[in-house]
Amino acid sequence: GKTVYCESEEQKKRGLSYTTFESESQERTMESESIDCERVSERQLNIHAALTSIMQKITQMQKILHKHKWVTIQILSLLTIESNEGEIDGN
Repeated sequence: GKTVYCESEEQKKRGLSYTTFESESQERTMESESIDCERVSERQLNIHAALTSIMQKITQMQKILHKHKWVTIQILSLLTIESNEGEIDGN
């Protein structure tokens, strides 16, 4: 594909670009319809922001889980004890 860069200075600063067309016929089709640089860039920024926020949430969750690892282990061991007792009662 060929990478087309958006023209505005602001967009150049942000390093926004998007990839287009594999073939020349595709390229010509796209040239006849005007490419809305602003909209494409806006979408890229939104996607980037969403991904960043997801990554931050995952990191926070990992920290919390790590901090409370021993609690989790205790809960799991309680659950296993309970299920073992259940089996014993059943017999």
